[in-house]
Amino acid sequence: MATVNENDPRLKGIEEQKNQALQDSNNLYQGMIDSSQQYYDAQIEASKQWAEKQSELQQQRTDFQIEQIEQQKQQADKDYTKEQKASYQDYMKQQNAYGSQNQAMGQRGLGSSGWSETTQSGYWNTYQSRVSTARESYNNIILDYNNGIKEAQLANSSALAQLAYEAQQKQLELSLQGFEYKNQLLLQQEEAQRSIDKDYSDRWNTVWNQLYQEAKDQEEWLKWTREMELKLQQMEQEQQRWEKEYELSKQEVALQRQQAYSNYSLSGGSGSLNNSSSADAYGNTTARNKSDYYFSNGYQPQYINNQKLKAVSTVKKVFGSSAPVKGSQNVWQAGNKYYVWVGNGKGGGSYVDITSKYQSHKKNKWCVIW
Repeated sequence: MATVNENDPRLKGIEEQKNQALQDSNNLYQGMIDSSQQYYDAQIEASKQWAEKQSELQQQRTDFQIEQIEQQKQQADKDYTKEQKASYQDYMKQQNAYGSQNQAMGQRGLGSSGWSETTQSGYWNTYQSRVSTARESYNNIILDYNNGIKEAQLANSSALAQLAYEAQQKQLELSLQGFEYKNQLLLQQEEAQRSIDKDYSDRWNTVWNQLYQEAKDQEEWLKWTREMELKLQQMEQEQQRWEKEYELSKQEVALQRQQAYSNYSLSGGSGSLNNSSSADAYGNTTARNKSDYYFSNGYQPQYINNQKLKAVSTVKKVFGSSAPVKGSQNVWQAGNKYYVWVGNGKGGGSYVDITSKYQSHKKNKWCVIW
């Protein structure tokens, strides 16, 4: 069975091309994956910065609102203090007025009367009432302002929580988009790898089949060459045997001619004698004179099976330069058979039938069989 050298440069070349194609494809997709990762990371970072900025602005608005309320509280405290002073000043003025009136009433004999005590008590009560009213109003105002601060803080917390939630949702959305896009690129990369692998596997198989066919043809040719060499050895032995038989046949023919001539002479006959008509080693049954039977070299027959041979090409032109016979040797045709003459170096030789190889080569000219 023919074997293929899997270290053949043609197979190795395809493997190297495949590895390079896979590396180029992986580099391309890895670059796209890295770029997409950088893009989505930048978007997520931008979302975080936006949320931080919005939270900062929200906090500034709340701080400003609380600052205004604190200022209003301070103003309320000032108003309360002012009202206290005003009440006290009015009370003192009334007291002073009361003192002047008290002196006048004393002069009239009314200094220790109940009316003076009632008047003095009324002034004090009025003062205490104004202070109490101012304190109650101040306390209510401060309570409202404190409630306002608390509401502002709660509203701020709610706004900050909403901003954080929205930012987190946006970041999760971007992360999901980045994951899906990256996953899509990975699937495309895997598909590209499968396509490259199939393409170069097909190429590898095509070259492997070609190498197998070449190895098979070479193996068949080596087998045919060995068989031909054995056949040539057998034919050389047959040629030697034939030459011996041919020499004996010539001697026998010469003896027969001599005997016939003797008989002819004794009988007083006339006319000419025919050559022998016995079949030779190539199946020729019609005897010919030596000048007609052989080529000009005097030992190579011109006939096989009574068909005259004709040169149709040379071994080199048909088979190449690696034939086991000289490339300059003719390829001979007789009928539908093809032969080459293999000389034995002694002025003789024999024909070798190469019909099957000749026809196979003519049918598959693309195949180098030598």
